[in-house]
Amino acid sequence: MAIGGCACPRKNRVGELRRDLLFSLSLANLCFLRGWGWLLEPGAVYWRYAATPKEYLALMLDVLLLAAALFSILTAIRRVDRPFAWKVACGGLGLLLLIPLNFLRGLSRSLWTANLFERLGPSALRVLLIAFGLVLVVLVVRRAEVFGRVAGFAVLLLWPLVPMLFAQATWLMLHPQPDGGSRHVPASAATDTSRPRVLWLIFDELDQDLAFSERPASVRLPEMDRIRSQAIYASNAFPPADWTDFSLPSLINGRIVSDAKPASVNELMLAYPGHGGFVPWSTQPTVFSRARDAGFNTALVGSYHPYCRVLGTSLTFCSQSFLAASEPGSTFPVLLMDGFRGLVGAFPVAGRLVRFESIYRQGRQMYLRVLQDAKRVAVDPAFGLVFIHWPVPHHPFIYSRFRNDFALDGSGTYLDNLVLADRTLGDLRRTMESAGTWEDTTVIISSDHGLRPNSGDLLPGSGGRQRTDPRVPFLMKLPHQRQAVAYDAPFNTVVSSDLVLALLRGELSGMSGLIGWMGQHRTPGGADKLPSLEGTTSPQKREAGQPDSW
Repeated sequence: MAIGGCACPRKNRVGELRRDLLFSLSLANLCFLRGWGWLLEPGAVYWRYAATPKEYLALMLDVLLLAAALFSILTAIRRVDRPFAWKVACGGLGLLLLIPLNFLRGLSRSLWTANLFERLGPSALRVLLIAFGLVLVVLVVRRAEVFGRVAGFAVLLLWPLVPMLFAQATWLMLHPQPDGGSRHVPASAATDTSRPRVLWLIFDELDQDLAFSERPASVRLPEMDRIRSQAIYASNAFPPADWTDFSLPSLINGRIVSDAKPASVNELMLAYPGHGGFVPWSTQPTVFSRARDAGFNTALVGSYHPYCRVLGTSLTFCSQSFLAASEPGSTFPVLLMDGFRGLVGAFPVAGRLVRFESIYRQGRQMYLRVLQDAKRVAVDPAFGLVFIHWPVPHHPFIYSRFRNDFALDGSGTYLDNLVLADRTLGDLRRTMESAGTWEDTTVIISSDHGLRPNSGDLLPGSGGRQRTDPRVPFLMKLPHQRQAVAYDAPFNTVVSSDLVLALLRGELSGMSGLIGWMGQHRTPGGADKLPSLEGTTSPQKREAGQPDSW
């Protein structure tokens, strides 16, 4: 007889009931591996809001509810005692096992899937996946008993994970994680409106080609064109890395980061080229700590990285937003339903429907939170340095440039979010002009990385064409500047941190002094060769944590 049941049953006994119960618990627990990873795995909890006790409780109850349903179905099938019923049960078992298998496939994606996709192409890979599915169907239909025994034994073997994960969740319920929202620390000094002020805007995945060099005819970006007409425009700016994981710490620290890995909910370990080992980001000097040492108040509003938890007291004001499995403050019934929606999302077609309902809605909420806090600090002259990490034009694509409104049905594209980024810039400019802070502020606009080569399919009409130009926009408007200045020399934007500090300290005199400084510092340490993006390691996709597209 198959463990957990997929072969013809014998008479029910206490031992069989016990095995069926353990089997149901184990299978239900495996189906929620994604949820467990989201709540417990250090590499996932870093990228999200701090979990609340009711989130752990909801996930444990989800496991128990699914286990009860599976146990009831298994008991009913035993009573029917028909071979056809057991074949149907084996088919259902195969479908449910696809959920944890898909999760494990996502974890190993960085090891084999990307290379396989590039070598075979999407069509060949689909054929392989269809062939694998057909083999699985044949195995279930023709060899149901063998499949049931092997799969049942494997599932039952993993039942100890249930008490282990429940115990860990219970411990975390009793020891809450650091808060993931806004934080404030006392201002460092009284406001002096005569001192320099810098507003540094990073638009995630803003691409130089699509924004300026090769802009499609259907895309209008009047705000960026307006800034370009009265600012320093660098046409050959290169980011420090092609992933946000590395690029943002590089920009903020002023040093190229070659690798980064989360260590806990409030720590990211960084590696620098030529330096052995990893160091905690929280202990490294940053543009904010140096600005605070110089007597400036600092403000950061961002997405993706948990800036408030990591950068600590170097920030006078901090606000962060994430894409989350559930919205902050969700009720307990909503959390329960979100867990089961996650199961539906494990299947490709159903997953798209779930994503339309959740990811785009959450993306809009994240954008609006960043916009609200960005306006708040941008108009406040008390802050000498304001850093905004915008979540657009990066996926999820939440806007429609044709309707001039949010699009939460999955119809948006990168180009639509690009227009949203432009409208965001205009909204922020008008808010600052009304408050009288725009003219007196140095505004820097750039990106952490351009549209990556593997994002060609995100562009309508591109035919899957891959983009290989790593450049990002770089514009800098000085106070009261009216004339456009072109800067065509290549440079790495990792020097932006030192540039911001030089501006705050008043070390640059006039346009000629600024251009001269950029020429001398266009690479870290004044090196003659620009750092290569090949020196950075692409981060592993976090199936349990941050969305893959990031």
